[in-house]
Amino acid sequence: MVQLKTFFNNKLIKTISTDIKKVFTNFDTKGFENSCTKELENLELKERSILVAKNLKEYLPNDYKKSISIILNSMPEKVEDVEIESMKSFYFAPHAMFIEKFGLDHLEESLEGMLKITKVFTSEFTIRPFIEKYPKKMLKILEEWAKDENENVRRLVSEGTRPRLPWAPKLSNFIEDPKPVIELLELLKEDSSLYVRRSVANNLNDIAKDSPELVIKTLQKWKNIENEGTQWLIKHASRTLVKNGNQDVLKLLGFGKCDNILISNFSISPKNIKIGEELKFEFDIELKDEEEEDVDVMIDYAVHYVKSNGKLNPKVFKLTKKVISKGNSIKIKKKQSFKKITTRKYYKGKHFIEIIVNGEKMNKIEFNLD
Repeated sequence: MVQLKTFFNNKLIKTISTDIKKVFTNFDTKGFENSCTKELENLELKERSILVAKNLKEYLPNDYKKSISIILNSMPEKVEDVEIESMKSFYFAPHAMFIEKFGLDHLEESLEGMLKITKVFTSEFTIRPFIEKYPKKMLKILEEWAKDENENVRRLVSEGTRPRLPWAPKLSNFIEDPKPVIELLELLKEDSSLYVRRSVANNLNDIAKDSPELVIKTLQKWKNIENEGTQWLIKHASRTLVKNGNQDVLKLLGFGKCDNILISNFSISPKNIKIGEELKFEFDIELKDEEEEDVDVMIDYAVHYVKSNGKLNPKVFKLTKKVISKGNSIKIKKKQSFKKITTRKYYKGKHFIEIIVNGEKMNKIEFNLD
């Protein structure tokens, strides 16, 4: 399998070098390329981008305003214009990293660069140090960007302010008080772009991990909006809350309490398995006799894994959504693999499979992992 970092190779560096030479004739292309390529092999993707950014600083004028102007003028206007075969957007990664590493004291020029880069790549990581250093200024700027005609700029508003953006430092101020972020997301809740709405949902899902009540209040308000895209956003933003069995959100999504739900014939096979093998389980779900109306159910399950200290740690998995009618029993079957994977280490001992319906824990059965 081809590693992602290999797309950031000598040819990409040479392409950047050639493009800069076109607008800055004094650029030492040979020195720049040699400085980058001699260290490239042992670095991962992000480190490769940092390496190129540092060498751009070394070989461009020792004046940020001049150097960022050269960099921006050297950039192709469209991703399609980049003269490399694949992963074209990664051409722009060092340009974004240059701003992140060296532009913090030059807000105006750096904002201009972020705007240009985000239209062809992304500035979601680049913008975060600026949000931390200039919180009030950046919130006003982001408010304007939320109205931009370009969906990539609007998406930068929602993605760049995520408190827990993956692979990026946390925005601690927004974890403590996410209300300024919510105010920005309010401007994007009916955005015409799925790309933007998905980012808004992911941001809310981040916030829900620390401020669930604020997110629930926001989603309850948005539920009254007659916009199909907004209603999709609400469901996507509810992932963590649903996984945690939050009854307010489940009710908002149309899933009620489980007093009327019956789980029967719950079985697993085999009850003793080895690491690397597969477990099968099945059960029936139906309404109790007195229930008259159809019921929407969200069915999940949890595997209670043994940890290194011998304690159990439940991991919730999505299973299915069903509509259950009176007198009709639905059989659910599922396989659970215990093959070795890099993201989980298995420990021997007594485990459990637990059925969860509409966020409520139902039946649980044990098995042994040997």
